[in-house]
Amino acid sequence: MKKLEKELEELVRSVGDGGGFGDPEASTQHQREIDLLKFKIARRDQMKTAVVSALIGAGVAAVVTLVSVAIN
Repeated sequence: MKKLEKELEELVRSVGDGGGFGDPEASTQHQREIDLLKFKIARRDQMKTAVVSALIGAGVAAVVTLVSVAIN
């Protein structure tokens, strides 16, 4: 499991284990921290997808160039 997923699991588990909040603001802050970690995980995954897509595109462009050069 990656670092961000572990942090998220710990935050979620603290509430599930009875880590109640006496202060409503503490509960709100806890939820913000969970939402921020979810955002970071989604952003990381989207970046990975973008990099893979770029690599595939570059590979296809290289093959097309090689084929066109070979034909001429």
